[in-house]
Formats: sequence, structure tokens, C-alpha cells
Amino acid sequence: MMRNKIIVAGLVALLLCLGFVPILQANAQQDKTRAEQFVQIADRSREHVISIRDMAASKGVSTSKMDALIVEADSLLKEAKTFLADNKLSDALAKATAAMRKYTDAIKSLGGTLKPQAQESERQKAEIEKREADRIERIRVSVKAVPNARPELVKEINDRLVEAEGLMKNQPPNRPEARPMNSKTAEALDLVRKLEREDMQMTQRINEYLRGVDAQIQKIAGDIETAAKRGANVESLQKHLAELQQLVEGAKKKVIDGDRNGALKDIGKIQELLNNIKREIIPISRPVQERPNRGP
Repeated sequence: MMRNKIIVAGLVALLLCLGFVPILQANAQQDKTRAEQFVQIADRSREHVISIRDMAASKGVSTSKMDALIVEADSLLKEAKTFLADNKLSDALAKATAAMRKYTDAIKSLGGTLKPQAQESERQKAEIEKREADRIERIRVSVKAVPNARPELVKEINDRLVEAEGLMKNQPPNRPEARPMNSKTAEALDLVRKLEREDMQMTQRINEYLRGVDAQIQKIAGDIETAAKRGANVESLQKHLAELQQLVEGAKKKVIDGDRNGALKDIGKIQELLNNIKREIIPISRPVQERPNRGP
């Protein structure tokens, strides 16, 4: 039974560590950063495996096969670091991935002598815990994807996730196909949906504001054209209008790119410039009044 617990603890810890890999693959922006992160994950995997190896050895469990796999994994990890230092990024990724697989195999090697029924029970428990850990991690990623979220709401979500992780460790095994979700994970998920709704509403308000500015720009452009025909000097206004249009287009792009904070900063500048243009255009937009002829 002690050996079973050691193996399960090791696999779950390693699966939690490796659970970051799909996220890195989805969100990494640069090859070098991606390679560095994979090597770091492999390093953390090694720490988990060595900890489990020492625990197993202290309980009298034979670790000879595990030791051999760790040596192979260490060699792969060393090569990955060398390739990374030489800026051979694809090779570094491949070696780091292979090292992680070897570390996983090293933990699995402890289960070779377990009874089939015990093995299946432990496999199911590890699979359930991995699925729940994946859900929790996906929620964390979703929260990070909303950089302008209310801090109090983010804190509430993170508190629920910490509680969910505690429940996950204490829940009894269940059928993997049931795909259970503990109550705290469900609460956190509901809060994330609320956060995403708030973010969507704010994005909609920003877009509506920018559409309103577009309409004002069209009117101002017409007023400037009319004033120019009357002989007014509109050079300064035309320059400010071009600056305003550039700010609006920049804000629109930031909204598309998900940089809502940047868009909000631009909106502050847009409103200030818009007010200045309106004040500047008022005197020249009025028809010139002919002074009455008072005679000599």
C-alpha cells in the first residue's frame, strides 16, 4: 500500500508539472522563450522524480530500474541545456520533451510489481486528479487572459481554486469517465464566466465610444473644409485631426489585440484632443459677419 501511495503521488506531481506544456505550446510567442520554458519544466520534472525516488528507497522499494531511467533522462536534459545555450532551439525542445517522457517512465517503473487491481485503481485516481488539475489550470489561464479584471473578483477566483486543489487531494477515487468536477472548481468556473462577461461589456463600451468618435471626426472634417473655403487658416486643425485619427486607429488595434488597458489610455488622449479641436474650431466655423457701413 505504501508503494502504491508513492507511485500515485509521484505521477500526480509530475502530471501537474507537465500540465503546463499545452499552454506553453498555445501561448508562446518566441521560439527561444518556448525552448527555455520547456527546459525549465524538465528541470522541475526531475526534482519531482528524485523526490519520489528517495521516498521509495527509504521505504525499501527497489529503484534500480528507476535509477537507470533517471540517468537516461538526465543525459537528455543535459543535451537540451547545451542545445539551448548554442541557440539550437528545435533540438533543445526535442531533448527537453524526451527527458520529460523518461522521467514519467521512471515513476511508472515503480509499479511493475503491483497487483493488476491495485494498478487499475491507482491509474484511475491519477487520471481523475489530472483531469481536475487540468480544469483548474485552464481556469487560471482564462483569468490571466483578462488583464483588466477587477482585483477582488480575481482574488475570489484564486481562493476557490486553492480550495479546489485541497478537495481534489481528499476526494475518493471515482470512475474516470464520470469526469467529476468538485464544488469549488465549479464555483471558480462560474466566477470566471462573470469576469469574462464584464470584460466583454467593457470591450463593447470601448468600441461604441470609438464609433462615436468616428462620427465626430467626419463632422469635424466637414467643418474644417467649410472653414477653409471661407478663407480661414485650418492648418493647425488639420494636423490635430490627423493626430486624432491616428489615435483612434491605434486604440481599435489594441482592442483587437486584447490590450484593453492600452486602448483605455488612448481613449483618454482621444477625448482630450477632441475637446481641444472642438474649442479651436468654434471661432472659425461661424460665418463672417459684415460690419455695418457707418460712412465717412
